[in-house]
Amino acid sequence: SNGLTSARHDLLSKYYAETYPETFDKNIEASLVYCGRYKLGDMLPDGNGMTVGDALLSPTRTYAPLIVKLLTENRDVVKGIVHCTGGGQTKCLRFGRDAHYVKDNLLPVPPVFKTIQESSGTALNEMFRVYNMGHRMEIYCDSSDGDGIIDLARSYGIAAQRVGRIVASTDGRNRLTIEHQGATIEY
Repeated sequence: SNGLTSARHDLLSKYYAETYPETFDKNIEASLVYCGRYKLGDMLPDGNGMTVGDALLSPTRTYAPLIVKLLTENRDVVKGIVHCTGGGQTKCLRFGRDAHYVKDNLLPVPPVFKTIQESSGTALNEMFRVYNMGHRMEIYCDSSDGDGIIDLARSYGIAAQRVGRIVASTDGRNRLTIEHQGATIEY
């Protein structure tokens, strides 16, 4: 919900604050309230015919059937699972010890996130900290078990791929490196 709330305020115009004042907390700094330029019916730029409203309200796909099958039949190969909400791509930093997470093959970023970034002027490193950027679930396993997990995900119609790897941290703390469209982002 926090990501959706932020996206709503970053995308939608002041019209909504004026017309529907009950839709936001009056304690939020005024400059952050509905500070975007769009209305719900506006077309999402590069959104393949989707409106801003459709993008904000599109249903979230559940991974529950995949996770149940994975944990029931392949529990021994699962080293960890991270649902990239409530911390976006940086949530992995909360897990493990002396781990350097390297994400250098993320899934394509859906158009709604590009529009949020352009509309709000949010820096790319903050976008990856707040939003999942279209990459919601991570399964940690030995490299040799990755293809089997990817095949299982695809059997459920879920886009899946290796997005990175974990190497030992050189400084005794968890670290994250994201490589995205020529940019290197360190956390």
